[in-house]
Amino acid sequence: MISKNLTRPLALLIFEGALVYSCGVMAIYLRFGAETPGALGAELGWVKTLLMTVPVLGSFYLFDLYDFSRVKRLGALLLRLSQSLTAGGLALTLMFYVWPHMRLGRGVFPLSLLLTLAFMAAWRFFARSLLDNPRLAHRVLILGVGQDAITIAREMLMRREDGYNVIGFVGDDPA
Repeated sequence: MISKNLTRPLALLIFEGALVYSCGVMAIYLRFGAETPGALGAELGWVKTLLMTVPVLGSFYLFDLYDFSRVKRLGALLLRLSQSLTAGGLALTLMFYVWPHMRLGRGVFPLSLLLTLAFMAAWRFFARSLLDNPRLAHRVLILGVGQDAITIAREMLMRREDGYNVIGFVGDDPA
């Protein structure tokens, strides 16, 4: 059985991979219009777009975008997203230089990165608002009032993205 610590990042990785891939397909559609089926099928655009997704997701990982505790503010999120897409874009530029047949067409690559920045920022902002909503969190009542109980409560309050909301303590100490 896969633990909760692994399933949440894996689901996030799969969803964001699909989002980045969709932005690539959308960029192809915006660039080629009616010729999109030919660009995706005959020119293997769907494979090229799928391969473009890997360095972008890798750069998200390198810039700690999968650690929600590190990115609390919207400004920090936009900065890290921009930095990671720049790094991913540089990796893709190198890949296109080494394998020129991997290019999708003129203008598709930068448009894809801009769409990814916009949609990823919107998605992350929406996800952050859901994770911070106390109504969606599991309510936790901690048994005990000792130092260990206080430490556990502090950790849970610092990691609201894990989905727990401390509602109180039960113990013998009235304080």
